[in-house]
Amino acid sequence: EDPQLAPHLALMASAFAYHTDTHGEFVIQGGVRLVIDLYSRSPVEHVRLCCLLTILYLAETPRARQSIAQERGLMMLLTACENETHIDLVTNAMKAMIPFASSDDFRPELGLEGGMDTFASFLFSDQITLQQLGCYLLQNLLELKANRRIFLGLAEEKKCEEDYLEPLTKFLPIVMKGPPKRIVRMKKPRKDGEDKEDSNLGPHDPFMLRTSIHCIALLSLEHNEEAKERFIELGIPTKFYDLFYSEQIDKSSGEAVVLFFANCLHSSSMMQGRIMKGIEVIPLLLSAKEMEFSPHTNTRCLSALLSISRVPDFRRMVVGQLDLIMASVNSNLSSRERDEDFYATTAIHCALLCELARASTDFHEKMAKAGVVEAFLVFMTVAGRGVNDEMCIELLMSAVFGISALVSSPKTGEQCMTSLLFPATRLQLFMSLLRLPAQDINLIYHAGTIGLRALQRTADPAITPEELQVGGLPLDEFMERCGVKPAAFVYRNVIRTLGLLLAHSEMAERVQQAIAAPRLVPTCLFALKDAEDTYVNVY
Repeated sequence: EDPQLAPHLALMASAFAYHTDTHGEFVIQGGVRLVIDLYSRSPVEHVRLCCLLTILYLAETPRARQSIAQERGLMMLLTACENETHIDLVTNAMKAMIPFASSDDFRPELGLEGGMDTFASFLFSDQITLQQLGCYLLQNLLELKANRRIFLGLAEEKKCEEDYLEPLTKFLPIVMKGPPKRIVRMKKPRKDGEDKEDSNLGPHDPFMLRTSIHCIALLSLEHNEEAKERFIELGIPTKFYDLFYSEQIDKSSGEAVVLFFANCLHSSSMMQGRIMKGIEVIPLLLSAKEMEFSPHTNTRCLSALLSISRVPDFRRMVVGQLDLIMASVNSNLSSRERDEDFYATTAIHCALLCELARASTDFHEKMAKAGVVEAFLVFMTVAGRGVNDEMCIELLMSAVFGISALVSSPKTGEQCMTSLLFPATRLQLFMSLLRLPAQDINLIYHAGTIGLRALQRTADPAITPEELQVGGLPLDEFMERCGVKPAAFVYRNVIRTLGLLLAHSEMAERVQQAIAAPRLVPTCLFALKDAEDTYVNVY
């Protein structure tokens, strides 16, 4: 309360807090409460600056951060950001917020207390330092789903005072030249000052460009049609596409751009068409593996590609990139590490090829030349053992259906039959699926696998981990909801393929050579006994 004492107290507190080894005792002695109280009472800028510096130093320690939050220190910092007029006070208040905005423990509170409006308002500042700090803090808050919903106006409990998406896009510069054919520079780290004169971007701040890209990419995680509509109105897909191929953004920003497209393309066919209008998105999605982005990014890109391939109007575009897709398939299958990312990627690869195989016979010739039948057989061998030694039923279902579709092709059926028959071990592997117990297949499908969950996220990208759990649903009730039981689906396509092979005048003899009758009859009898499907029994 003594105005002459306050400056000395504030300065002494900041001097103590500067040394991290004093933080524990400082918190125990009630220093945090003293500093916050001192800040709120003093009209002197020097005192308030020392108080903010004290909080800035204390925020480095987890225990001190908890104490600051308990004493309503976050509200003090937000108030300082909004009400202070001196740039040094505002800057230090924002810097003190960084450890809180970066922590999952404090992001919800900051979002509900108006942190989104506070930080986003600095996008309108004429001070580049405040713009950078505001955008960086905003990026950290948008890591939380609840905060993204607040920003987009989707949350009921809290909404932003303004639409801050358009101000974010103003930090995306114009690309002066057309997109180059290669993206070599992004693969290699660039030295400071290298090729600065060669920049083809309009005036911009590199830090603001990077943080704006990441903010928008995080917002695309919400899979909201209204938000995607807004992205298109603001021209974000075109701007991101040009920036990606401009060779002027860093690798992290490039990955964020690719994730933006992958997230947005999990949508309706009309929305997909509007996003892809005038730009070649499919090669961009397939560049994720070549650019050595994270496995998660690669999986999301392939998932988007699968989503696109399910739309008849876009399938031909996907088949046009079949060579790149097969290169991605072969690269993944040759990987030595068989972790969760491997099986999720494999499941989407197999489903994508299966989708193209069933789409149209016009694609079959190209698929046969690319070795898709051989790829399906490799998927079947991989399916035998998952991460937890479980059967990867999703690979079996996609592979047998894809092989059945290619073998029945009026154009390239014989070529695909030959690929399945030579060597004979391929057909024997295919035939062995009839010996898999139906109950085991159905149980694994009910329990779920890594690949099945990846495919479910493709069908419904907004699905939550809790919704992916069906452990509480009894097996019998679950199977009743399946139009065709998984085991019957596998048996049907194996039997159908064998029927086509045996009905072919030239292939029938080779089938009998590959699988002797003493082995064929017991296998079919096992399938007859284990299957309750009329289709399987008749054939």
